[in-house]
Amino acid sequence: MQFPGAQPTRPISPKLSDLADRRAWMDRNGIDHQLVGGWLDSFGYELPAGEGLAWSRFYNDCLEEGLAEETRFTPLATVPLQHGGLAAEVLAEVRERGFGGVMIGTLPKGNAGNLDDPSLDSFWQAASDLEMAVFLHPMFLCGEPRVADYDLVNAIGRLADTSIAVSRLLFSGHLLKFPGMKLVISHGGGALPTRSDASRATTRSGRASTPTRARASRRCTSTPACSTPTRSSTWRRRPARVASCSARTSPFPSAIPSRKKRWKEPTSPTQ
Repeated sequence: MQFPGAQPTRPISPKLSDLADRRAWMDRNGIDHQLVGGWLDSFGYELPAGEGLAWSRFYNDCLEEGLAEETRFTPLATVPLQHGGLAAEVLAEVRERGFGGVMIGTLPKGNAGNLDDPSLDSFWQAASDLEMAVFLHPMFLCGEPRVADYDLVNAIGRLADTSIAVSRLLFSGHLLKFPGMKLVISHGGGALPTRSDASRATTRSGRASTPTRARASRRCTSTPACSTPTRSSTWRRRPARVASCSARTSPFPSAIPSRKKRWKEPTSPTQ
C-alpha cells in the first residue's frame, strides 16, 4: 500500500484478514469476543486534512462492512488525527454507528507530532464528552530512524514511543483536563509501569508544568492482528494505576451495544 508521494508501507500479512484463523485461536484460548482496530501504516495521518477525512470515513465503512455479520468482533474506528476538528467530527459519527471506540497512533502527523498539541484539543474534548474509549498504539518506525535496523523497532522502539507519548499526555494534564475519555495503552503501557516513581519525582520537583495524576483502571497488551486489515486486542482484567490493559472482559463498558455475547471472567490474572 502507498499514499501519493510517500514510500510503500510494509507488506500486509494475510493473517490480518483471516477471521477463521482468528476465531480458531480465540476458541483455543477461551476468548469470546475481541475488539479489532486498523493497521496503523494505513491510517493516512500524513495525508492533507481533507483527504485524511475522506480516507478515515472510507476505512471505517470497510471495517463496519467487513465485520457486519461477525458476532465475535467489534471494530475500533480510525480518525483523521492530523486535524483535531475533523477527528472530533468522525468520532461523533462512529459513536452513533456502534463502534467500540477509536484506535489512534502516537504520532498524529504520521512520522511526527505530539498528542498533547493544542490543535488536537477538540478531538480530546469530543472523546471526553462522548465518554469514548481511545486505544493508543505506537507507530511503526516511531519517528526514530535509529531503530530501523536490527529489529530495534520491536525491541525498543515501540516501548520508547509509547512511553514518550503517554508521558506527554500525563505531564500536560490531559487526563485531568479531559476526564470523560477512557484511555487504553497498548504494549503494556510502555516503560511507565516501571518508571512511575521517576514520573512522580519529576512532578514533585516542579519540572512538570501541570499535575499528572491520571485516572486509570487497567493494564493493556495487544495480540497479533486480524480482520480487514486490523490489529486486535484481547482483554484480561487487572488493576493498574495508569491506563494500560490486557483483559478478557472488555475495558470498554459500552463497547458492544449491538453484539451481545457471553463474557468469561478469568479466575486469576494472567499475563
